[in-house]
Amino acid sequence: MSGFGAKDRIMHRFFTVFSVAALLLVGTVAMAQEHATAAPHDQEWVQQKVQVCASCHGKNGVSTNPAFPTIAGQYESYLYHSLKSYKDGTRKNAIMGAQVGSLTDGQLRALAAHFAQQESPLHTPSFNVE
Repeated sequence: MSGFGAKDRIMHRFFTVFSVAALLLVGTVAMAQEHATAAPHDQEWVQQKVQVCASCHGKNGVSTNPAFPTIAGQYESYLYHSLKSYKDGTRKNAIMGAQVGSLTDGQLRALAAHFAQQESPLHTPSFNVE
C-alpha cells in the first residue's frame, strides 16, 4: 500500500473492519436462527416420542418381545451412539432408520438420556471415568 495516501489507507482499514464486522453479524444471525428453529427435545417432546418407542421396546423401554431389545437402563453413551448409527446408516435396521432419520442430535441425546435413566432388568454396572 505504499502507493496509497493516508486517506486511502484509512478507507481501506475502515472497509476491512466493516467487512469483518458484517461477516460476524451474518454468522451470529444465522446461529440465532438455527437455534430458534431447532427441533424440540424437551421433556414434553421426549414423552411423546417414547410412546412410539414403546410399541416395540415396551413401556419405559423394557421389552416384553424377544425380537426387540430392552433399552431401559442401558448406558446413555451406548444408546446415543446406537441411535446415531441408525440415523447415519452405519447400523442397519429399516424400522430404526426410519424412526430416527429426521431427528436432530439434541433429540437423539434426549432419548438416550431418558432411556438410560429408566429402571431396568438389565445389569449395567456403573463405572467411574477419571
